[in-house]
Amino acid sequence: MNGRYYRLFHINDLSYAMLIYFTHSYRRSQLYNIVTDVDSYPHFLPFCTNARILSKSATQAADAIKPAGIQMEAEMTVGFMAFKETYISNVYCIENESVEVSRLICNNDVDLRYVA
Repeated sequence: MNGRYYRLFHINDLSYAMLIYFTHSYRRSQLYNIVTDVDSYPHFLPFCTNARILSKSATQAADAIKPAGIQMEAEMTVGFMAFKETYISNVYCIENESVEVSRLICNNDVDLRYVA
């Protein structure tokens, strides 16, 4: 199955979440490089008007479950017509293996969790 589709979720009277699903033929390292290049998000993510890294640091391995990686705090703004939302997320990356967004803070303080 090739293609892309969107799903919009109503969270409460003030908040919505959008998930974007797509199939791909990229290698794991290529996907990791795309996902961790936060500054380029406005060039290829629908409705993303701004993205930037607020802080970035290397982490030490805590144990076998959480190996060494990169910890980032990133800010992204999404908008469509008159609607605009800016949020900050904490991102934990293990090179060419995983990217985990553990906290998402929006203007109305909605907490969402997502692991990719």
